[in-house]
Amino acid sequence: MSLLYVVTLASVGFAAVAMLGGIATIISHALRSRFERERSLRRDSILRRILESLDKPGSDFPLITAIGQNPRIAIDLLSEMSELIRGENRDHVLLLYRKAGIERWLFRQLRSGRTEQRRLAADTLRLFPADTAIAALTAAFDDRDPEVRLTAALSLAKLDALPSVSTLVTKLVEPTRQQSLLLHRLIESIAVNRPYEVLELARGTFGQPFLRPVAISALAKAGHLELSKVIGDYILDSDAEVRAAALAAAASLGDFGAKDHVKLALADPVRFVRVRAIDAARRLELTELIPQLVPLLDDEDWWVRFRAGEALMELGYRAPGLEPAAVEASATEEARASIQRGAA
Repeated sequence: MSLLYVVTLASVGFAAVAMLGGIATIISHALRSRFERERSLRRDSILRRILESLDKPGSDFPLITAIGQNPRIAIDLLSEMSELIRGENRDHVLLLYRKAGIERWLFRQLRSGRTEQRRLAADTLRLFPADTAIAALTAAFDDRDPEVRLTAALSLAKLDALPSVSTLVTKLVEPTRQQSLLLHRLIESIAVNRPYEVLELARGTFGQPFLRPVAISALAKAGHLELSKVIGDYILDSDAEVRAAALAAAASLGDFGAKDHVKLALADPVRFVRVRAIDAARRLELTELIPQLVPLLDDEDWWVRFRAGEALMELGYRAPGLEPAAVEASATEEARASIQRGAA
C-alpha cells in the first residue's frame, strides 16, 4: 500500500468525519430551535389562559391540566408574573398552581438528586406562603449544597419565617465557613427588620470573624441611623476588616459624630484602613481633618497618597502637585495597573 494511497484515504476519512460533525450540528441546532419554539408556544398558551381566567373565572380544568403537564414552563412563568400580580389575582393563580400539583412537584424537586433542581425549588417556594412550604424550606437547611441552603433561607426571609440569626449561622455558615453573595444578601435582608440580631453578629457574639464586617455593612445598608454610635465605635476595633467596614458604614450613615474615630484611623497601620478613613473624611466633608490628611500625601503607600490627594482636592485644599495629571504622573507602573483594574 503506497504512502499516497494512505494519505488520500486518511484525507477522505477526515473529510467524512468533518461532514458528519457538521450535519450533527445542523440537526442539533434544528432540534433545539424546534424545542424552543414549541416551548414558547406552550408558555404563551398557558399565559393566555391564565389571563383569561383572571378576567372571566370559569372552568379552569384545561388550564390546570396544562400547568400540571408543563411544570418547568409554569414555574418560570410564575416567577415572571410574581411581581406583577397582587391580591386576589395572585391568590387565584397560586390556587390554580396548587390544584395542578406544582407545589407538590416543588417539594419533590427540593429532595431530588440534582443541585440545580433543588436550588430552583428552594427559590420558587417563596411564592407559596403556607406552612407546608415553610416546613420544606426549613428542612432544606440540612441540604448538602451550601447554595441550596442559602437559597432556602432567602425564600424564608421573603416569607418572614426565618429562625434566629445564630441558628442560621450554625446551619448555613459553620459547615463550610465560606462567604458568598447569597450570604451577604441574606444578612442584609435580616438587618432591615431585625437589626439587633445582626448587631450581635457584628459584635462577634457568634459566628466566624469574617461575618462581623458583613454584618456592619448590612446594618449601614439598611439605614439604621439609631445604631450609628455603636457602629462608629467599631472604627477602633482590633480587627482591621471590622475597622474598614465601620469606616465605610459611618460614611454611608452620615455619622459626623465619628469624626474623632476617623481622625485616629487616618494614622492606622493598615493601608486599606487608612484608605477607608480618607474616603470617610471626604464623604463626610470633614474639612477640619485637612491637617491630618496633608501628611498622607507623603505616605509610604502610593494608594494612600493618591486617595489623600483626591480627598484634599474635594475638600477645597489646594497645593502644588495635587492636580490629577501630577498625581497620575507620580504613579508607579504597578499603581497605574491597579487604577486600570479599579483596585483600592
